[in-house]
Amino acid sequence: PPLSHCVYSFSATVKEGNVICTLSAQRRQEGSFNKELTREVKFMDELEKLLRSYEVAKFNGYYHSVSGLPAFYGCTLDAKFASGENVHFYDNQDTLLGCDFITALYKLFDVK
Repeated sequence: PPLSHCVYSFSATVKEGNVICTLSAQRRQEGSFNKELTREVKFMDELEKLLRSYEVAKFNGYYHSVSGLPAFYGCTLDAKFASGENVHFYDNQDTLLGCDFITALYKLFDVK
C-alpha cells in the first residue's frame, strides 16, 4: 500500500549471516499489516547510508514528550551500530524526520 496516515515501525537485525527486516503499519480505521523479509547483510550498508544522508544523528539524545497525546503521534528512532555507537531520539508530538525519510525507508524495505 502507498504511504498513508498510520504508525510505521521498521526494524532490521543481523541474525545468522542475514538481515531480518520487519515492517508494520497500524492504521486507526483501515487495519494493519506486518511484513518480514530476509535480506543480505549489504542491506545494512544501504540503511546506514540512508540514515547518514538524512542526518538522523543530529537528533541523537533528543527527548520530547507532551502528556495526553495519543500513542500514534510523533516518532522514535533507535539505531545500534556494530561499532557500538547508538542513535536514539523520541518525540511524541513531531515526526522530526519528515515524509521524505519515511518514504525512503519504505522503499528501502521494498514494501509492495
